[in-house]
Amino acid sequence: MAIADTIKKVNSLEQYLNDYFVEKETEIRSILLSVISRSPMLLIGPPGIAKTMCVQSFAKCISETEYFYKLLQKDTKPDEPFGVIPMSAFKTDKYCRKYQGKVPTAHVVFIDEVFKSSSLLLNHFLSIMNEKIFDNDGEIVKCQWRGFFGASNELPDGKELGALYDRWIIRLISNGIVEQDNFVKMIKSGDFIAKEFVSLADIDSLIEESQKVKITDDMANLIYEIRYNMENEGLFASPRRFKSITKILRAIALLRGGDSVVKTDFEIIPNCLWEDEKSILQITKIVLKLSIPGLAKLVDIKDNVSDIERQAKELKDGETPQAVEIFNKIKDLKVELGNLKTTDNSIANSSIYKDVMKKIIKVGGSIGEKFFGMSRKNFEAQL
Repeated sequence: MAIADTIKKVNSLEQYLNDYFVEKETEIRSILLSVISRSPMLLIGPPGIAKTMCVQSFAKCISETEYFYKLLQKDTKPDEPFGVIPMSAFKTDKYCRKYQGKVPTAHVVFIDEVFKSSSLLLNHFLSIMNEKIFDNDGEIVKCQWRGFFGASNELPDGKELGALYDRWIIRLISNGIVEQDNFVKMIKSGDFIAKEFVSLADIDSLIEESQKVKITDDMANLIYEIRYNMENEGLFASPRRFKSITKILRAIALLRGGDSVVKTDFEIIPNCLWEDEKSILQITKIVLKLSIPGLAKLVDIKDNVSDIERQAKELKDGETPQAVEIFNKIKDLKVELGNLKTTDNSIANSSIYKDVMKKIIKVGGSIGEKFFGMSRKNFEAQL
């Protein structure tokens, strides 16, 4: 099968998942890129917002795929994700695990609450995630994962988990549903119905094909400029991380049918470079100003919305004049957003545009409900 046909099938799978999981476009696109680039991906967010379900449903839509899920706890033993050591091994002093059906043989791995277990267990994941090998007491096992995913309610605290944290190449903050229509759609929807859109062989062909996508000198120099500007602002990312993002850029280019990476492929790259939530906005501005200036303006609007959100949270009952002022600021930012969209219509297809719009609806809707008796639906209609 021609690679173009395989890309069409993957695009159909992406649309199918987006139709069910509303307001999860960035998560679903990142899952696809994670698999095609074989880059571990971490989802951070509160419980109950479909972090696990998005990955699990994706895996169900790939035929011939072995999926492994494990929720880690403080007392989780290595036997559970990596396999037991049979009693017979103790007679030979060769402590090899029976790893079939566990992490080493799974095609899609999902480790939930990934920072909750002991360092003894978590250290086993380091070579699995980076070199894609499992050391089974001297027997080197080649891991089969195409997608390696983790989830956590919060970022790790402390340096002892630094090595594991650095292995997650894509890090994504995931949020709940904001828009009322989408929330209603979610409430009314039935269970997810899996359809096999692609096979494991299709995924392997995309992985192989992505390696042929070119990184030109201009794009390599752009990556250097991003690193240089980050360091000037006191931000650091490891050389391994910069090398890894080239795999993701190749996957992005492949899915749009390109044979080389271009500047517009860099939109998702900030999610591969930030270390903590405080640096997300700073790094996003650096990357986009160098690669996609039009989207950088969206980030400035998002920053302004965040400032207004902080002001709105400080409003007390009865402070209606101040609420009117803040409410009008939100509406002005929506007008500015619309003007940018008119100037460059492609902006509307970006994940950043959708994130900014969701934030405007969230902030404006909460003010409208609290001070003006306006439903969020009515606020959305005014926009």
